[in-house]
Amino acid sequence: MEKIILENLEAELFKNIRELADNALLKKFSDGDKILLSSKPSKELFLLTEGEVELKTLAGDFVRLSAPTILGEISFLSGLPVGADVISLGKVSALVLDRECLDGPLFDLSTPDNLLVSKNIRSVYEGLSKLALWRTAGKYHQKYVGLVAHDEKKDALSDFVKSNSTFFSGRSLISTENTSKRIKTRTGLDVVRRVKSGPLGGDQQIGSLIAQGLVEALFFFKDPLWAAPHSADVDALVRLCDVFSVPIATNLATAEAILYSLQKE
Repeated sequence: MEKIILENLEAELFKNIRELADNALLKKFSDGDKILLSSKPSKELFLLTEGEVELKTLAGDFVRLSAPTILGEISFLSGLPVGADVISLGKVSALVLDRECLDGPLFDLSTPDNLLVSKNIRSVYEGLSKLALWRTAGKYHQKYVGLVAHDEKKDALSDFVKSNSTFFSGRSLISTENTSKRIKTRTGLDVVRRVKSGPLGGDQQIGSLIAQGLVEALFFFKDPLWAAPHSADVDALVRLCDVFSVPIATNLATAEAILYSLQKE
């Protein structure tokens, strides 16, 4: 249900804004271009019509978004600095709107048509406000499936993901820095949210999202023959899964059982 609500909100917003924004400017970006900077406010709203971007949040994680989606809504609404650096991945196209594109007919109620347009614009602002609140709380995708592994188990986790690529390609994946690279190399699948490596706080970042109800399952392949230097973080992450009833797989056998359960759902 959450996936449907989030996707429907973005899809409806994108459609409505595009219909209202007759004067929007189409901009094209090359790989690595900085579309928005976190240190600067922006008066523009971006409708990503083609391509993918990566957001580097103030928390230090990386979020991948694909067209069609909306960018810059928090600063557009509040006038505050943008909350994340937004960088293009490959070729990107976006419609760029300033406030005049939306605000022009907002208070012109002289005709029935203008009254309807004004009502639609107000609805757009309400939707943008809801989207901004969700993203401020860290909700950029449907619930995540977490993928984490100790060094000696990264290949085993990657092989498990590859052998079940049909399932994992249909989920929003979150992973730590080094594990995400191994998964990409060995499976070709993209991780849409990448946090820091475990010893640098990545386990805690995923734990925070679990506490917010944003993770549906965690596949954490632990190495039982190695004492992790950040074992306290690992224990805390496992504990949060227990507290919030998030299924967690720490080895291949439990991973297969949890995968079977998720596929049935």
